[in-house]
Amino acid sequence: MSNRRGRAAEKKPRAARGTNKKGFMNLVESDIDTKRLRDIKLADKPKIDFLLSLAPNPGCENCFANLFMWGEVYGLEILEIGERRAVVYNGRDKYLYFPLGGLPQPAELAEICAAFARAGLVAPRSRIYNVPPDYPQIFPSARKLFDFDENPDEADYLYNVERQIALSGPKLRKKRNHIKHFLSQNPQMRVEPLCEGNFARAMRFMDAEDEKKCLFAEEVAIGSAFANFRGLGLYGCVLYSAPDKIAAAAVMGEISGGAHSVHFEKSDKLSDGASQMIVRCEAEAIRGRGGKFMNREQDLGDPNLRRAKESLDPDIMYRRLGARPKNA
Repeated sequence: MSNRRGRAAEKKPRAARGTNKKGFMNLVESDIDTKRLRDIKLADKPKIDFLLSLAPNPGCENCFANLFMWGEVYGLEILEIGERRAVVYNGRDKYLYFPLGGLPQPAELAEICAAFARAGLVAPRSRIYNVPPDYPQIFPSARKLFDFDENPDEADYLYNVERQIALSGPKLRKKRNHIKHFLSQNPQMRVEPLCEGNFARAMRFMDAEDEKKCLFAEEVAIGSAFANFRGLGLYGCVLYSAPDKIAAAAVMGEISGGAHSVHFEKSDKLSDGASQMIVRCEAEAIRGRGGKFMNREQDLGDPNLRRAKESLDPDIMYRRLGARPKNA
């Protein structure tokens, strides 16, 4: 903590650091020392998991594994502010994530943004990413300090796992038919949990699928996932169409809001029905861990991804917000 903090306290700061009567965090301005930004480390997981649990939601970004796996790609860094607050900074694209910890008061959020702008790390009206959708309702005064927006490309698709296992109803009829075809064409199919025994083969399969699509950034993130699989608390499944042929594979993890995220999923497009079958396998794996919802993350504006995610008939759309400081 900066030595300036003690001097600031003597000068009666605007708010004492800690938790107010409603359980929300307060900051001292001098606590926000952007020079203390650093890379996210695996050892940060217990602390970040705790901070995420203070404001749980089912969004895929509410998960340490996602922040860690994509850290190298996006140049993610973290700034700890006291014991119950941290801010993630995207160094590649120069923007802030919504702070981790209890929900910040609007004035506190504005001060965090101002501190990063003063340091030249973000533009004065840089957009804050991953704002909880109910934040403006919880703090109506936030609209005096921020302009909020919703980008449909950033919405997460969530599915009830029981529905994805049963595939009942007319909307999922085509999925049922694809799975029936896959099972009839691959009588020796089997599913294995992703584990050290099949890591190498599964990773080669996923990397090969990425290379076909030139998804090199995702290759880096997948490599991080496999290299830190246990430490990140990940799990997954591998679908075989034949004894030695992988048809699909997936890497998953739990989100602090109680849902489970499908971080990475790859399927052999030449294996008809494999992409539908792996979704059912994921749903069964999530149910086996006590989960009720599967988060298949955003479509990022990709029309093919959007059609694929919509075809599974999502039960919930988690529509995160963005926020820009006013009069900055």
